[in-house]
Amino acid sequence: MAINERTNLGTDAEAVSPLRSDAMPHATILSNYIALLCLGKSDFEAITAFREDAYLAQALDLQQVPSEGIMRQRMDANAAAYQTVVEDAATEFLRRRDARFTPLDNGLMPIDCDATPMDNSQSKKGGGLAHL
Repeated sequence: MAINERTNLGTDAEAVSPLRSDAMPHATILSNYIALLCLGKSDFEAITAFREDAYLAQALDLQQVPSEGIMRQRMDANAAAYQTVVEDAATEFLRRRDARFTPLDNGLMPIDCDATPMDNSQSKKGGGLAHL
């Protein structure tokens, strides 16, 4: 939901390459792969376990989850363009959240993110800041 609400990933992904009218949108492929990465899974085969997972589809606001083959083909065919779209979305997400960064003495910038895709809104984690 954060991807959909805080970035233009969907719109930007449309410009990657033209698709047939019945083809799965580029944004759907990217959102599904980002979800896998957030779960610590980087292999395309991992998507198979989520094909019938209603929670994943709801959490990503998706109408469909791609097959391993479709995801692999699309990622291979559009790797460079997808990388640009995702990097732009990551920067945009941080900018829209007004993220503030302070470099370390060595010039590196640490970023600590909790990418756990779970609804913890009622847990009062972080001193009750779960609604942010």
